[in-house]
Amino acid sequence: MEGTDKEKEDIKDEYFKNALMSFDRDSPIFKYIHAKTFLVNNLSPTDPDFVEMRKEIKCFAENQEYWVQISIQFDGFIWNILLTNLEMMESN
Repeated sequence: MEGTDKEKEDIKDEYFKNALMSFDRDSPIFKYIHAKTFLVNNLSPTDPDFVEMRKEIKCFAENQEYWVQISIQFDGFIWNILLTNLEMMESN
């Protein structure tokens, strides 16, 4: 992806927003989607954003009784989304 870091961040935010719009507006899924998003270069395992993402996932997982990461593909990108409290969500 080309552009400044700010432009890349804006593009990432727009893609993520559009991906979330694929869910019904009142879907309970929104209660379980982690707010922080990451834009990583999957061709570079040393991308510093991988380190930040790993730290965020580890911290998040340590504080959750139940969690799972799912991936959705949208507009040529794969988005990893963390869902929490699955037992509660399944009972709704």
